[in-house]
Amino acid sequence: MQKIAQAAGLDAFGSVESLSYTFNADLGEKKFIRSWTWLPGSNDVTLHGESTAQDISYQRGQIASSEDADLTKIDQQFVNDLYWLIFPFQVVWDPSVSVEALPKAAAAVVPDAPAGLRVRYPAGMGYTPGDVYDLFYDKDHKVTHWVFRKGGSAEPSRVSEWKDYKDFNGLSISLNRPSPDDSVRIWFEDVTVKGAE
Repeated sequence: MQKIAQAAGLDAFGSVESLSYTFNADLGEKKFIRSWTWLPGSNDVTLHGESTAQDISYQRGQIASSEDADLTKIDQQFVNDLYWLIFPFQVVWDPSVSVEALPKAAAAVVPDAPAGLRVRYPAGMGYTPGDVYDLFYDKDHKVTHWVFRKGGSAEPSRVSEWKDYKDFNGLSISLNRPSPDDSVRIWFEDVTVKGAE
């Protein structure tokens, strides 16, 4: 997993002062657009309001003690969107995650992928306990597909390709994440990385 994160620019992330992006999701019946700015050093987050709506800013370290249900929901959305954007980094940073060999049956979901591994989140922790992600990657350790298994389900909950990579000051980010049949699409716009060298 370390090689996958390094291929995505893990070594450059240490100098990132701010990361801004717009998360777009077209899930068929549901559509989402959310714009964020994250300051990794202080863990400050801003959700940018649409049109004349006000921005909402908060410090992630305060979420655990907050009784504001709306703020907790916003943080859950932020975590979801950031995981989509820089998932390889999140896996390396999280000591609770286990990384294991990809079972043969799971590998058959993306039969053309050269290699894969399974990322498993522990039950009873975080916003999405017990979730499993199967990552597929090429010879350069660049992610080509991921398979999300909600709660560790045997059947895939969502399959996404990772396409249209672009370099942002040393961070290699896939901007387009369609499902193989194009029925679902996640994509990113307005990505800005400041402070990276």
